[in-house]
Amino acid sequence: MAYISPSTVTTGDLITAAEWNQDIVANEQAGAPDMFTTKGDLFVGTAADAGTRLGVGANGDVLMADSAEASGVKWAKHVAVAQRQGGDASDWSTAGAVNYAVGQVMVLVGAIEVTIPANQNSYALTVSFPIAFSNLPIMLCTLVAFVGELVTVAAGANSSSQGQVRAKRETSPATPLTVTIQWMAIGPA
Repeated sequence: MAYISPSTVTTGDLITAAEWNQDIVANEQAGAPDMFTTKGDLFVGTAADAGTRLGVGANGDVLMADSAEASGVKWAKHVAVAQRQGGDASDWSTAGAVNYAVGQVMVLVGAIEVTIPANQNSYALTVSFPIAFSNLPIMLCTLVAFVGELVTVAAGANSSSQGQVRAKRETSPATPLTVTIQWMAIGPA
């Protein structure tokens, strides 16, 4: 249903049922609520006093500004960053000082519990990333809370779909120790 310009009335004019139904009811139905067809649809401006329905994106998509689109926005898989530094345009693990424009970048985060067994001072667990990167990501981690003794944590990606988180304590007492480690992996989508 399309929008219809309402007729002009002055004080004291009688508004008929036909005018009401056309000018008020039909225009309300032609507005934003009626144009939605799917859960998650958005109404976006396309110009002054103009708008359109933007269908919901796919799971995991984010809404990004894009002046090339008619609506000025689009759904995309992941947030893009401007540049990164390295020695190769497509391999994130190659060292160098050249700046490269980056396409799509993913940032994945999570938390994992690591239990260092009794009579051991370290233990490692494998983290499977929810989405695989296109190349080896950078992986960082931190201990969630102080556990009463010196514990160091480290993380590193061993493939585009998995990383390893390791906890190490100063000594090897007869009691196990469980720690929670938050991890973050950053790399090319």
